Amino acid sequence: MTPDDPPFLIQHGNLDCTVPLAQGQWLNDELSAVVGPASVQLDVFDAGHGGGPFRSEQNIQAVLEFFAQHIY
Repeated sequence: MTPDDPPFLIQHGNLDCTVPLAQGQWLNDELSAVVGPASVQLDVFDAGHGGGPFRSEQNIQAVLEFFAQHIY
């Protein structure tokens, strides 16, 4: 990774038994240290590994807004 890498959107469920939230937080911290905290967004949902909150209309809009903001 280098500081000129594209922005990252990380979405994680705090009830995830497959991939612990700590791993998502670690990824966020490591990426932020390289590309800068303004280029990393960590969204945490009250959910497991996938599921409703990730597919909600509100989240779909948030993802589309992230892409619109960061993809040229």
